[in-house]
Amino acid sequence: MRRTYFRPDIEGLRAVAVIAVLLFHVGLPGVSGGFVGVDVFYVISGFLITGLLLREGESSGKVDLLAFYARRMRRLLPAALVVIVVTIAASAVILSPLRLTEVAGDAAASALYVANFRFALEATDYLSVGAPSPFLHFWSLAVEEQFYLFWPVLLLVATRLLTLRFLGVFVLILAIASFALSLYLTQVNQPWAFFMLPSRAWELAAGAMIAVGLLRIPRRAPRWAAGAMVWAGLALIVIAIVVIGPETPFPGLAALLPVLGAVLVIVGGLRMTIPGRLLALPPMRYVGRISYSLYLWHWPILILVPIALGSDSLELRIGLALVAVVVAAISTELIEQPFRRGSFFSQRPRGSIQFGFVSSVAVAVAALVFGGAIDVPNPFFKADPLVVELAGVRDDLPQSYFDGCHLSFLAEEPTDCAYGDRKSSKVAYLFGDSHAQQWLPALDVIAKEQGWRLVTQTKAACSVVPVTLWERKLRRLYDECHAWRQTVVDQIAEAKPEVVFVGSSRDYELWNGGSVDRVVDSLPQWERQLTKLLTQLDESSKRVVLLAETPFLNFDPIDCLAQIREFAGCDPPRLIVVDGRYADVEAAAVAAAGASIVSINDLLCPTANCPVVVDGTSVYRDQHHLTATYMARLAQPISEYLAG
Repeated sequence: MRRTYFRPDIEGLRAVAVIAVLLFHVGLPGVSGGFVGVDVFYVISGFLITGLLLREGESSGKVDLLAFYARRMRRLLPAALVVIVVTIAASAVILSPLRLTEVAGDAAASALYVANFRFALEATDYLSVGAPSPFLHFWSLAVEEQFYLFWPVLLLVATRLLTLRFLGVFVLILAIASFALSLYLTQVNQPWAFFMLPSRAWELAAGAMIAVGLLRIPRRAPRWAAGAMVWAGLALIVIAIVVIGPETPFPGLAALLPVLGAVLVIVGGLRMTIPGRLLALPPMRYVGRISYSLYLWHWPILILVPIALGSDSLELRIGLALVAVVVAAISTELIEQPFRRGSFFSQRPRGSIQFGFVSSVAVAVAALVFGGAIDVPNPFFKADPLVVELAGVRDDLPQSYFDGCHLSFLAEEPTDCAYGDRKSSKVAYLFGDSHAQQWLPALDVIAKEQGWRLVTQTKAACSVVPVTLWERKLRRLYDECHAWRQTVVDQIAEAKPEVVFVGSSRDYELWNGGSVDRVVDSLPQWERQLTKLLTQLDESSKRVVLLAETPFLNFDPIDCLAQIREFAGCDPPRLIVVDGRYADVEAAAVAAAGASIVSINDLLCPTANCPVVVDGTSVYRDQHHLTATYMARLAQPISEYLAG
């Protein structure tokens, strides 16, 4: 009789993982860490794939890599490619043409299983409440597919050189190295820690260690001990789901909770126990069986349907989650199973690989063409001139960005960049974040007229206000900002400049004794610290000018222009986009410090509305930054403001 290695409790564990992810994406209160379901999936995959490869090598004396890759392609590609095609088609109907072009790149990366690289390079925040890509969830599938690509080869080489005992040591060393990398990157570059295989490999290796026997139940351990392990594992997973949140540096140490939980469930489940039987109940097994399709379909449904309906209530999202379950069940039966079990492809591994590769490339290219990212001489895919023009507005940046003078998140050392009259002995400073940097095109013109050498010291998402910042993309305290800010303040004190232009966004999160608070909820504290900074700078220079915060739109103006094609229809009301309370804070701080302030909000919002296009020029490049072109047009009125 042929021995079966199927574990019904693991199928139930898949259900736990996918339900956690689903509830997190729905936005259900109390499941802020539901995304750790992905970590549970990784442990399961590491265990199952390693066990499969070792058993094949033991029974036949070799591992058929061609057959392995063919099985993986038949298992993963068909449903994934169908989801990509349907999602990009739905995006073409629901999203604006400009957004479609951006999403098409995500679709192509997803089809080629490199979405994690794309989102890491874009420094995407997985927990962002903005408008995420309908393909964002493909990052985890890309990590898993890359594991399937490299791990069999690495394992095959290791088994040729090492005995089973030392193979466990080899896997342990890999896990330790990956975990150390994860801890390091979580601190210095969280998106890369979150999205990339090297920093996630330890989670897959944790499952692999179970398969090689490094983690197992002692033979004489009582059954109740195995049951206790499963209960403890499930408890750790639930704790991770409930306790981990947006402020938790992740993966880092926090990822130990779901990973250790999954390990305990799998190891304890080697013996059938009461919690194991609960996981193996038919409803749990069924959800686990459709978990792959459910993971694929639920995210684009939750992203695109609310946009199409113009509503995003919790009740709607719960309903859409139930719809996703039905769609996943259909997808499993009509797409997954026929390709996975069908004899035509299963008997032709080489053909499966060739078909999978060609299909992935074809879908990727088609997505780029369909989305307009690739311009082809075809009347059906003719590029829209307005969309092409608006796409360029995103890159209408101050010259300092192209000169490498606007520092990134991790940089701490000030630059030596200067504009205006570079040969002048009279020095002026532009000091702040990107909201200060947006003034450079106008200040560059003014500095040349005044004979100033304009030194720019600006850094991404780093406010000059001396407070402790929590950086949402790094998901930790923004230590680099504090170090850079203090160095620049000391530099200004030594330079004794003619004038210091200071600018800062109000869109920050402050770290207050273990909690994260928004600036708009901590205005008295912000005012005190802004006053302190302006006073300190006033002692170091002849004049300090605060560049007042500009409008903060509650929508993407470029996306709006591409969608409705009516300029006036995208003009937001001034009362909504200009924060009167924050303007009062700025005015009070300036008065207390004896500094000056320049506000261009009356120019940007001359009436009850704030035009997004003036005389054919786009005013904004995104929700809260002006274009360099339009800012340059404001040089003369800003110069008059400075003159009093």
